[in-house]
Amino acid sequence: MKQSGRSEPELDPPNPVQQQSLPRRLSRFFWEMFCKASTPPVYEAYWWGPRRSYMASLVYFLIFGLRLLPFLQWIKFRKRWGVHWRQLKIEPRTRVLMGHSTIEHKPRPDIHAADSEVYFLSVLAVAVAAFLCTSRFGFATWLAQHHLAWLVWAGRIAAVLLLIESIQWTFYYSVFRSLMERGRLNLYDEAEYFLMLPLSLGIQVFLLAILWHLDPVHVGLMLLNVGDPGRVPPPFEALSAAFLGQCYIVMILATLVRILPELHVRKRPIVSVIGCGDVVLERIIPALKQVYSPGQIAVAADNISHEAEERH
Repeated sequence: MKQSGRSEPELDPPNPVQQQSLPRRLSRFFWEMFCKASTPPVYEAYWWGPRRSYMASLVYFLIFGLRLLPFLQWIKFRKRWGVHWRQLKIEPRTRVLMGHSTIEHKPRPDIHAADSEVYFLSVLAVAVAAFLCTSRFGFATWLAQHHLAWLVWAGRIAAVLLLIESIQWTFYYSVFRSLMERGRLNLYDEAEYFLMLPLSLGIQVFLLAILWHLDPVHVGLMLLNVGDPGRVPPPFEALSAAFLGQCYIVMILATLVRILPELHVRKRPIVSVIGCGDVVLERIIPALKQVYSPGQIAVAADNISHEAEERH
């Protein structure tokens, strides 16, 4: 049979992603988006040996979901998304100029600690201003008189969300991050989270003062488990403050133990001399005594005469 000289056009191999159903592609899209906003636990964190740990899976994935609530995580997500798109725009130019790409692609570009510091400083300033407006200047009463009470409720909802964000940030970065991320954990400095801890606690004090209608000093005393003789707080407030306070004291002590550098103590050297002949007795030991004390010189030999012991 005569074969035609014409070759059949080659078809591109099917894209496995395009062959997936719409619900599967949507779930994949949202999972990748959530993984950029939060950090899922690594496989080794909840899979212990041949079996999965159900408690570790429940706790770690619950924390992964709670970290999707804070505003800071979505600000980081927006910044990471911007870095990703800038890399996609720059990469073709580097390929033309350099002949290859010099851009290091990361699934989650690093966000500097200074960005978190600026965010928490801004939240602290807003919390202090909100406390002064509501408790000192009567701003909430003025809003209620002008039929704007919904702004007060909106502010309280925002305060609850910021409080949850601050509490989960404290627990996650002080306790759970080293357990969930394992080898992916990367810090700019050992004191990074320890220096942010007082800022986070200050935010919580002012937000709790707004929500509980208390003075920040009284809230601080409750966190320290120091009661005010002039006021008996409700059971829920007292229990919540005592629980948070005890947890924070333990976390601060554990963080101090972990980040403080070890003190290097100068050790007293001990010089060991093998043998106890005339050279050792007449030359080596007298020379060593000019530098070391007798307690730092040890002589090891099979047979040491009483005369040698009395002399040295």
